[in-house]
Parts: sequence; C-alpha cells; structure tokens
Amino acid sequence: MEVWNAHIIRPSRASVMPSGRPVTLFSAPELYNASNCITVIASDELGICREEAVFPADCVCSDTDVYEICKIYMEENNWQIPNNAFEAAHLYLKLRMKLGSDL
Repeated sequence: MEVWNAHIIRPSRASVMPSGRPVTLFSAPELYNASNCITVIASDELGICREEAVFPADCVCSDTDVYEICKIYMEENNWQIPNNAFEAAHLYLKLRMKLGSDL
C-alpha cells in the first residue's frame, strides 16, 4: 500500500479528478480545492458490517485447475499465504511469472 499511495496520478484532460500522489490527495485535499470526505464510523457499526459481510470462499480463483497449480507452486517454493495487499500482489506476480514460464 505504501508504494501505491506514493505513485503519481497523471493529469487527464477528460477527468475532473486532480492529479498528484494519493497520499497527498487523501491527507491534504484542500491543496487540490477538494473536500475532506472522511466519515468517522463507530466501532460497533464497523463490527456489524464485518458480521454482515460476505467473504470469498477458500478458493478465490474461478478456474479450479489454475488454483490447484498455484497451490502446488506455493508448496514447492515455500511461498506463504499473504497477510496484506502488498504481499498478495507480490505473490500474484511470482505465481504469474511461474505459470507463464511453465506453459
């Protein structure tokens, strides 16, 4: 997430969105003539949302063959289940490279 939030969004003629770094756009919207739209949510309301949310099943891949191959690659290479979005993106790239080289 840190890398993503630091990348630069380029200006676009067709967009009404500002350009810049997401971290700056989020933390200082007034620099871009924008409003702070953050909404504070009570922890009990957040808990209700977590209870009502539907999370993906164990197999998040719609192609079970690809999913099984990826599980084999992970086991053979001692790759771990990711704990955050950055680790998930890193694992995705490793699996994609491995699949591409073996096909």
